Amino acid sequence: MCHINIVIDEADTKSVNLSLGEAKMKTDRELTEYFITEEPKSPTLSQNHMKEVNLRIVFKRRLTNEAMMTFFPSMLLIFISYATSFFKLPNFFNTAITVNLTVMLTTTTLLISVVKKLAPTSYIKWIEGWLIFAQLIPFTQVVLITCIAWLRAKQEEDEKD
Repeated sequence: MCHINIVIDEADTKSVNLSLGEAKMKTDRELTEYFITEEPKSPTLSQNHMKEVNLRIVFKRRLTNEAMMTFFPSMLLIFISYATSFFKLPNFFNTAITVNLTVMLTTTTLLISVVKKLAPTSYIKWIEGWLIFAQLIPFTQVVLITCIAWLRAKQEEDEKD
């Protein structure tokens, strides 16, 4: 919400007269990152007393930008990380680890850039939770691939003995 309060200074009360009229916008309701809502009527004017006029405009954030710049890339990164679970071990162990660590670093960069744009709050927002979850997937893949490689090496060592 955007509140604009127009108040007349005491020195100007004799020369300025505020009267309530109609708030008209000479632009579209569609803005770059936001759009102006219809309900409740936006913009609205109200007058508390003869020295003050209040204008209120209600904005809503566009989610298409976040969907295209955050969710879609993070989903692709999760799919790439998941694809490494099909690599034939131990031949592609280094490749699987490298891919998952790169995915994790990329997701971390995405998380940092998103957090910088958000207003600071004391709680975790859903988009932050999603990106933290997206970081946990490649981390889990690295742990699983390492465990599988370790168990395979241990099994081969036991077979030699």
